[in-house]
Amino acid sequence: MEDQDLWPFVNGETKEPELVDPRHPMAQECQARVRVEWVKKDRQAKREIGLWISDEYLVYIDETMTALELWTRLQGIFESKAAVGVINI
Repeated sequence: MEDQDLWPFVNGETKEPELVDPRHPMAQECQARVRVEWVKKDRQAKREIGLWISDEYLVYIDETMTALELWTRLQGIFESKAAVGVINI
């Protein structure tokens, strides 16, 4: 993902853009372009994650999630399973 500059969308480094000043017409247009580009890259990051996980975990993917939210959910699933495995040893 790093070679496609997607990792910052997954780890939360590149945050979803917020509207700074919705009253200014140029700001709205510029912010809309930035938001569209952010959504495009975020979706691309989610697709990449989906390609690498097993089908049994696809049920945890929600289309409305960001890549960061998806990554955080998967971390929680795998970290809890690892903890159970350690306890059973």
